[in-house]
Amino acid sequence: MSPTAAFESPSRVALRTYVLGLSFSAVPALLPLIAAYVTAKSSKDAQNRRTKLVAVLRREFGPSGFAFAMAAAAGGGRLLDHLWHQYSRKGKEKKHPIVESRVDEEVTHDTDGWVNTFICNLVSTSLAISLLHSKAGRVRTNTATPFTPPLNPSRGTGRSPTLDLTLLFLVRALDGALHGALVPKKLDDTSSRSESGLAKRKRLFERISKIDALVFWAASARIMWCYFYEPHRLPRTYVKWISSLASIDPRILEALRAIRSRTWLYGKRSTAHPTLLTSLSSDLGYPSQWGDPTKLPKYGGAAATMTWKSLGLTSRNGLGGIPCEVVHGGVGGDSCLANSGIRGFNAFCKALLIYLPVHLLPALLVRPTVIISDPFHIIGPLLRSSSFLATFVSTIWFFVCFTRTLCLARILPFISHNFWDGPFGCTFAGSMLCGASIFLEQGRRRAEMGLYVLPRAVRTLLSDHWVRKGGLSVRITERLTFILSLAYLLTISVHSPGRLRGLSRWTLAFIMKGPKAGFWYRRRQEKHVEAPS
Repeated sequence: MSPTAAFESPSRVALRTYVLGLSFSAVPALLPLIAAYVTAKSSKDAQNRRTKLVAVLRREFGPSGFAFAMAAAAGGGRLLDHLWHQYSRKGKEKKHPIVESRVDEEVTHDTDGWVNTFICNLVSTSLAISLLHSKAGRVRTNTATPFTPPLNPSRGTGRSPTLDLTLLFLVRALDGALHGALVPKKLDDTSSRSESGLAKRKRLFERISKIDALVFWAASARIMWCYFYEPHRLPRTYVKWISSLASIDPRILEALRAIRSRTWLYGKRSTAHPTLLTSLSSDLGYPSQWGDPTKLPKYGGAAATMTWKSLGLTSRNGLGGIPCEVVHGGVGGDSCLANSGIRGFNAFCKALLIYLPVHLLPALLVRPTVIISDPFHIIGPLLRSSSFLATFVSTIWFFVCFTRTLCLARILPFISHNFWDGPFGCTFAGSMLCGASIFLEQGRRRAEMGLYVLPRAVRTLLSDHWVRKGGLSVRITERLTFILSLAYLLTISVHSPGRLRGLSRWTLAFIMKGPKAGFWYRRRQEKHVEAPS
């Protein structure tokens, strides 16, 4: 029997899935509530937080929770597949008792084995989505981390609480299908050690790595543009995560959106936002006139210099628009390079905390001794990933200033700053070019980053009216996508795990094989391969 298709105990599969699901959903949801309960200042406040904590515990550990639903999908599919396998085996034994010893091999390797597994997983994933939707109104948004299942609140709207989770499964399933089509099975077999095979595999994966980088580039450009102008198309927790990483004042974001909607324009009094930037300018210690659109020059040139002289500003001669001191939010003063550098350094420090569990947890679960024997194996990729995210943030800030201050607006002073500060000006340049930072990442990490941002980019392309309406067509489409995508992932994790990549490959390997996919099994394989003949 093929080791990739060997039947693992359904109860063990379900148990591992349940425990892993709790770590993905319950832990991020419970930690903030526990911290809030411990730090409660009054008995009434503690009682309210205790009530919320109990509600979350019931939801996460109940049958409608993420962990139980995923356990039903993975464990239920294995159980049905096991029963089907036993039924098929008994039928063949009755017809062909001579070939009894080859039954397992036949059932495993033929096409019927793959189809049977897929059908069983269709049934179990149908049960899973029904469980998740059974108490949809009680689903609460979790923190946005690489390990958190993207579940959304559905109170007050018709939006499905599992939309982001469905898109995540869809993208991972499509990646598995494309990877299987692009990579020949003989090249994807890691047990192949021939020199020519390894060389071909290396060249092929270098090309795939470039495709992954382009996918991330395009997806991140769309996400960042929507963050500036249409944040409702993104998960709310994801928007908060980006805001905390970029440390941008929300009034700057409101001003950008107001310029796009033409309710805040240079040279005109804004009735909708009369104190939007004047308050920000005052809070930063600058004259309130630096945020008044009726006082700020619309175009560059000599006239703009005279205006700035009357406003007491000398750092923006020949330019129009909002002063960089206000745009920077007090970071770096009037120096665009200092602002970009400081923002990048702050993002690097935050990224260290974000990526530490990403790089440390797999090592702890798979090869714990490498942390002591070769710490640079963890530290090197950690610093590289943090540098990538820091460069991503600083690149946005730099090209915003490059467009509206350092270069383009200086070369073309006759173009209005309603354009330079509009949706196809400085923010467009920053959004388009920040994704190039992905080339700082390792090839295998590019794939994971691309698969992480792509579901969110796909979500922004969906009709917001159609999604919010939550009609019958939305429910049917989303549920079918969820069922087919997750069933396909569970099926290939058994019959063709080489098609999976990144976190999905590690997660499903752990669920389906347990310790066999971990450190001891891998070390035995390496010893067997490296042993002299």
